[in-house]
Amino acid sequence: MKRSDRRHLKENALGTALVGLESRVRGHGRVLIFCGLVILIGFVAFVKYLDLQNEKEFAGTQMLAEAMITATAPIVLPPDTSSADGSGALPPPASFQPGSYTSGERRAEMALQQFIETAESHPANQAGLVARYYAATTASSLGQREEAIQHYQMVIESEGNGIYGEMAQLGMAAAQMHSGRYAEATEIFEASSEQLEWDIPVDGVLFELGKTYLLSGQSDQAQATFTRIITEFPESLFQTDAQAELDKLDSSENE
Repeated sequence: MKRSDRRHLKENALGTALVGLESRVRGHGRVLIFCGLVILIGFVAFVKYLDLQNEKEFAGTQMLAEAMITATAPIVLPPDTSSADGSGALPPPASFQPGSYTSGERRAEMALQQFIETAESHPANQAGLVARYYAATTASSLGQREEAIQHYQMVIESEGNGIYGEMAQLGMAAAQMHSGRYAEATEIFEASSEQLEWDIPVDGVLFELGKTYLLSGQSDQAQATFTRIITEFPESLFQTDAQAELDKLDSSENE
């Protein structure tokens, strides 16, 4: 075969191949375009999802920050509106210092409301978890022990053995102790005092356990617990308080 004939056959084969490739692309063109659009839409949706998550996280953090500002706002007592002769004729002021509260209770009530709103609006992120914990501590400070216990329980269920979960267990035990539920409080404090891997100081847990023993009338267990703080934790910040409780127990026994 002549060289010119071989070249002609090669050119025909190449042309045939190109035509076939063009036909296949045309035949699958819609499929390729569709797949490309799916990938593009998926990528855009993923980016929007990340942006939405960031927005939600930021919104929760902002709400939590506002609640914390309320919880730490200054307390400004209302000025004395009485007149010099004691008749009380002076009119009350139209307003007090912006961002302040006239009592700690009013401030705590407002902060509690904000903490709960944050926790319920953002239950799936860290800001909501922290807000739930502070809702529990604030409710407990207002004497709302049962509500505090409910909030603590929700934190425990959400985080388990995380730092807020650990603190929530101790907070719940304290709320139970103040509510007179000594057996439940004792069980939590005893278990917590054995969790050496926790970040919570064991001596602090032992002091709360000793107080619970005292309130429940178990003076021997209380004495043993306070003594343990003295002997095992010589640098403890609870040394003085533990010794004071031991002195009270000794005095009551000698009477």
